[in-house]
This record gives sequence, C-alpha cells and structure tokens, in this order.
Amino acid sequence: MILPSNLDDTIPVVCNVGDFEILANTRLSCLRNLPWLQMAEPHLDTVLIVGGGPSVKAFLPTIKALRESGAKVFAMNGTMKLLNDAGCGVDYFILLDARPESVKFLTNGEASEYLIASQCPPEAFDAASSKAVTLWHPNYEGIPEIAGDRDCVFIGGGSSVGLQSMSIAYAMGFRDIHLYGFDSSYTDGSGHAYAQPLNDADAPEEYTVNGQKFMATSWMVRQAMEFQTAARQLADGDAIVVVHGTGLLPTVAAKMAPPDVTDWFQQTDDSSSFYISKH
Repeated sequence: MILPSNLDDTIPVVCNVGDFEILANTRLSCLRNLPWLQMAEPHLDTVLIVGGGPSVKAFLPTIKALRESGAKVFAMNGTMKLLNDAGCGVDYFILLDARPESVKFLTNGEASEYLIASQCPPEAFDAASSKAVTLWHPNYEGIPEIAGDRDCVFIGGGSSVGLQSMSIAYAMGFRDIHLYGFDSSYTDGSGHAYAQPLNDADAPEEYTVNGQKFMATSWMVRQAMEFQTAARQLADGDAIVVVHGTGLLPTVAAKMAPPDVTDWFQQTDDSSSFYISKH
C-alpha cells in the first residue's frame, strides 16, 4: 500500500537529468536579464491549469469558452499546442523539464507569456528570447543558494510540473484554481491527450484505488499522492482547487477528505468535477 508516509520509499523521485546539470543550468539562467517570479497579492481571477491527461480532450471547448469569458489559461509541455490546435489561446506556458529535448514544447505553440524554470537548459531560454519570459525557481536543493538574496519565490508543491504549476498560480495571486487533464493514469493505452515521445519508455503498471483499477506509471502515482498534500496546503491558504476529469488522481482526490471533515470536499453538479476548499 502506498501512503504519503512511505511515498519516498515506495516511489522515490528520479530526476531525468543529474544534479550537476540542474545546478549548472540554474547558474546560467540566473545570469540572464529576466524578471524573477515573486509573490503577488491575492485577486479574484480564475486560472485554468491544463495538464496532458487523456480526459482533457473532452473539456477543450469548455476551456476555450471560459478563457473567452475572462479566465486565465496555464499550459505545460504539449498542452500549449493542444490548446492552440483547438482554437484556444494560452496566457502562460510553464516549463520545468531540464532536458534539452523539452525545447520543442516551446516552439510547438504560442502563449502570451512564458514561465521557465531556472533549471531548464540554455536552449529553452534561447528559443524564447523574443518572448515575454519570467524566470521561476523550483525549491530544489542547491537552487536557493545560487539565487542568493534577490527577491523571489521558491516553488514547491510536488515533483511534477502540474503540481508546481498550482503553486505558481497561487504565488501569482490566483485563489480560484481549476485543474484539467490531471488524470495521472492511462486511458485506452494512452497516458496523454497528445503524442509524448519523451515518455514512450515509461512502463505503466496496475494500481487500485477504492476498488477501481488504473494503469499508471510511477511518476503518475507519485503525482496523485503528492496532490493530496499540495491541495490541502493551498486550501489552508484560502484557495479553492477544482478538479475536472477522470483518472487516478481525481479518484484519489475525491476520497482524500476524512468522513467527518466536509469542508475539504464538495461534489459539483458535474460528476467528473469536485472542489477542495476550507470554506
């Protein structure tokens, strides 16, 4: 059984690049003349954070309509192109991956602004040199020391770009946070709503949550487990986290509230959506 208490033992974090490269990239990115992400005052805007899970396809018209009505859209990795192809603009594109191959995500679509992690390769910053870019720092060992005393916020919340995007949204003042495509599992043999060659080598296994079986990779399961802590922390900070879609993470999240604590979880009229809040 996988629990938050034994997560590091059962599913340890495995970086796709070494610590030396991450810290070297961070030193280089800190030398660039870019603004750094800082804490902003809370505001009433809604943010839609769009992940790449298969269930997101069904919500593309909804996401487009909500953006046209004023919501802000965060995209990560291949979801920027997915949204653009559906006729939906992207307000912020977020990149965390430190592999040089991740640069293609930057060039396969368009966003109004780009939030690139300090650990990302120099090629990513070069590819976005003509864009509006803000540098952000993952709260990884060694990065705060490199950043020094400059005013900024260090982003935690989990090991995936999706979870860290939730923390970025909170740092930017968003308190109405909606998640789409955070499945953390496969559907009909696919782990993403788009082709994702960087994950082709991942080997999914079967996991059971409350009697429901899901095929998922270890990083997907870790994301679903870390989500429980991340969502509660944001709720403690007066945020509302709304999850739309199906899959392992939504199923875990729907069962995360203790039976006697009703203010953590409330079902919406849509059976595939729910929200977590302290109010």
